[in-house]
Amino acid sequence: MKALLQRYLLLSLLAPLWSLAQEQKYAHVAKAADVPVAIQSIRQVKQGHQITLWMNNRGGFGLTTPLYLPSPFLEYPVGSGIEHLYGAAPLIGAIVVDSSRPDSIQIYRSVTQAWGPDGISETTPVDTNIWRASKDIPNGMNRRGYDDDGDGKIDEDELDGSDNDADGKIDEDYGAVSDDDIYLAYTDTLVGPGPNASHRPLGIKVWQRSYSWKSVSSEPILPIEYHITNIGTKTLEDVYIGFYCDFDVFPLGPTDAYEHNYAGMFPEVHTVFVHNPVDRLSTPIGLSLLDASPSPDSLQYSFHWWHPGFESGEGDDSLVYGLLACADPFSCVFPNGSPTDLGDVVLIYGFGPFRRLMPGDTLSFTVAFVSGDYLSGQPNSLVQNALKAIQYKRHNYTAFPYPPSPPLRVKREGNGFKFDWLWRPGDSTLNPLEAWDDDNEYIGNLPETSWRRRNPPAGHSKGGRLFGGFNLWRSVSVTGQDTNWTLAGRYLTDDYPNPAFGWPLQFAFTDTNLRVGNHYGYAVTSFSFPEAKIIRSVDQNGNLTNVDTLFGDNVESDIADNATFMRLSFTPSTKFGEVKVVPNPYRGDIYYTDGNGYEGDERTWTPDRRVIWFTHLPSRATIRIYTVAGEVIATIEHDDGARSAGGLPVGQEEWRLFSESGRPIASGIYLFSVESEFGKQVGKFVIIL
Repeated sequence: MKALLQRYLLLSLLAPLWSLAQEQKYAHVAKAADVPVAIQSIRQVKQGHQITLWMNNRGGFGLTTPLYLPSPFLEYPVGSGIEHLYGAAPLIGAIVVDSSRPDSIQIYRSVTQAWGPDGISETTPVDTNIWRASKDIPNGMNRRGYDDDGDGKIDEDELDGSDNDADGKIDEDYGAVSDDDIYLAYTDTLVGPGPNASHRPLGIKVWQRSYSWKSVSSEPILPIEYHITNIGTKTLEDVYIGFYCDFDVFPLGPTDAYEHNYAGMFPEVHTVFVHNPVDRLSTPIGLSLLDASPSPDSLQYSFHWWHPGFESGEGDDSLVYGLLACADPFSCVFPNGSPTDLGDVVLIYGFGPFRRLMPGDTLSFTVAFVSGDYLSGQPNSLVQNALKAIQYKRHNYTAFPYPPSPPLRVKREGNGFKFDWLWRPGDSTLNPLEAWDDDNEYIGNLPETSWRRRNPPAGHSKGGRLFGGFNLWRSVSVTGQDTNWTLAGRYLTDDYPNPAFGWPLQFAFTDTNLRVGNHYGYAVTSFSFPEAKIIRSVDQNGNLTNVDTLFGDNVESDIADNATFMRLSFTPSTKFGEVKVVPNPYRGDIYYTDGNGYEGDERTWTPDRRVIWFTHLPSRATIRIYTVAGEVIATIEHDDGARSAGGLPVGQEEWRLFSESGRPIASGIYLFSVESEFGKQVGKFVIIL
């Protein structure tokens, strides 16, 4: 009861934090011509491929200024018209040590945002710049890890129009990370106007970098890196970072449905979210902490949400810092909202404390806006994508590594194929079991005695072997061109976590009882041990303890790496009487295109594709076909040598039910003879059309 009462008391303080005119929040958006001259330095830019977001050069997201923006401000899926954000901005709070003042310790916040006409904190020139780069534009400054200017150094400058390293050059050797990088620089050094006049600046510069990919990350993830530098003369103690988020999830339309929302937190992936469970096709939105120093697992978190009122006013610095720093431990993390208690939702998400920031020191962390089709428990859920965002950051925004496909050796054995994929010294590819991953958190925390970590390759001091198992793929084709792959086997390492199905690891397989005449394809892929995040808590002594492991997806090599196609041909006979006619009887009301291969692909079948096969023929033979009256209507000379040279299967001949004069035959009983070195075999077959 005490905690509940404190929560309601806190909510009463939070209600007037910002003047948002909630009841008309999407109805009155000033166009550029109406913007006061004092804030014309604000610029805005849209970023994203899988998910799109509007941001401005003051660090705000969405509609954090009175400038005109086309809705939606944060959209996923792109083109859907599903809105996710009214506005958001970072919060940076600290205890400031200023020995030159009588009140030597001050607690206040700095909010680098432009939220409404009275929220401008400053208009210094550095706040007016937005820089954009792409790794797809080879302009001489976009190749990361490359010495573009020939001075023996790489990546020594930022792309911000300044000589950051004081070498007389601007923006040299800075490489883009993604298909669309956006860099922003803004400061908090001036006293703001209006209700912000009481704000005492922290004296910091924020360097913000956000990334978006066309294909490396197919998930709705937009990561944002922050580097906060103390450019003042005061020491900043107990720094806390936070984000004020007015998430609105609803489909844009005649009626604004942003009051169908509730908020919550997934602590295992350091993510807060807002979801609309009412309006069809609405997708949730979250903000995730991906990386920080110290580790995100060792930080303290605060989470407060409320249904805002319509009062005006500004929250003072002490109140906001108290929220971020959990001044009241009983209300530090609000319980998740309920799908049955919906409304317009605003939240503050905070984490810290970070180390002391002396003048000149820099603090860095990374967050991401994340969405998905569901909240959790299904593919492409918000939780799954938040985990992937953490993993992408851990892998420096590169595609997750995976072991190579193994070598595949296939040979015929009876009416089937025997194959193996055991790696042998001398094979051209790397042994899949030896592939190494420096950044898999779970593998890197295994004991040094584990097979995954023993004897690391040269140059690797962390991580371990990422091999998780093999997938055996099989294809059956009537033409030899289709590749309709199906999973025929899954073989796992002993320590593979929570397998849905699979068998112990093996390196050979025999596929038997196959249909002679069909085309078969085989491939064996390697897949990685799942990416994972270890869920940790801090014990009473401040030590990190493992609570559980959240496993993500694995990554698989390409089927095409070792795909092998073979036809199970009829074997030539070596004695008298083995020749057969298939199908017998031949019936016109039966499809012979459904996997048996007699008449090819159903999609291209025509009546002139009708065919019967003479199988198990000797290597050389003459086939004659007769009517019951003894009239020869077709003669076929069979020669396996000629067929093999032409790429045709041996031991068989096809007859397309046409006479030698080119006329289709009629229904009836027909006779045949096969003359070879073994003698003359005779028989009959039936045609029913």
